[in-house]
Amino acid sequence: MALSLLPQPGAERTEAGVCSWDLQGHDAEILGVAARGRVFASCGTDGLMLLWRLKEDDIANVCKLSTRGPAVTDVAFLAPDTLASAQADCTVGLWDVEVGKRTQSLSRMKVVERCSWPVINTLCARDGLLFYGGDDGYLVRHGAREGGAGCDWVNLKVPITALTVLGDSLFVGDVCGAVHWYDIRNTMKKIASIQCASDVITGIAALSDDQIATYSMDDKVAVIDVQPFVLEGGERLLTAIDMRQGGERTSLKRCSALPRRDLVAFATADATVSCVKGSALYKGVTKTYTCSQVNGVSVNATAFVSDDYLVCGGDKVLSVVTIS
Repeated sequence: MALSLLPQPGAERTEAGVCSWDLQGHDAEILGVAARGRVFASCGTDGLMLLWRLKEDDIANVCKLSTRGPAVTDVAFLAPDTLASAQADCTVGLWDVEVGKRTQSLSRMKVVERCSWPVINTLCARDGLLFYGGDDGYLVRHGAREGGAGCDWVNLKVPITALTVLGDSLFVGDVCGAVHWYDIRNTMKKIASIQCASDVITGIAALSDDQIATYSMDDKVAVIDVQPFVLEGGERLLTAIDMRQGGERTSLKRCSALPRRDLVAFATADATVSCVKGSALYKGVTKTYTCSQVNGVSVNATAFVSDDYLVCGGDKVLSVVTIS
């Protein structure tokens, strides 16, 4: 289904003036969300990707895409009309959201080599370039702006769990708590590796032009200085705090940032998202949003839509709240 509108329930407004929507459509756990402008996408273990458009006082489902099997672990917009999907079958799909069809399937492995199916855990995009990585430890750059002709990779030899792009730099999180920094202007040239956690890095968010935040499985948040001058890896670690989130974490809990408003949001296992001032992370949580009226929903992913809304994805439920 492409560009067909499905009615959604109206927003609920709390006494504090916060509007919220609970959106239905997924049949299983939601693993990732991504936004571009006022359009956002959700994905999950059911192999579905749902696209939504935010209007003034309403949200409409505008597109439904399906892998017809493999779980979709993450999504990113490669262009306004192109969505990229990280999948559990060692492939990345490119989808035309205008017609609702997959246009390309990318994989580092040839079909004859697929005796196993390493999961692609994460992906991100910038200026027509797509980056992805997963359990096999390969970091892949696909030059979509070159018509698919450009593709190269490096082997980190450890599973990749988080990615983000900031300017001409790519930051890669792994299961050992390290962040690897690459210059992506020409080839992928490694700049540094920074050990910032003792557990899996599940999310990386750009706070500003010279700082990123990492989120790890043990609920630790680290802020890293990424200014372009010579520092040792340990000197770049500015602060590390314990968010002390509730609940048991069994999936990759993501984080997202809105630099224009100096905000960063962290998904939790107790149906909430913690929203923090990026410039004052060491002071702790400044706002907590309950992301669903459904009890026991674990939030796996967050994304800011426009400058005023926060999307939260969890167990079958996609929630949207206004941020104050």
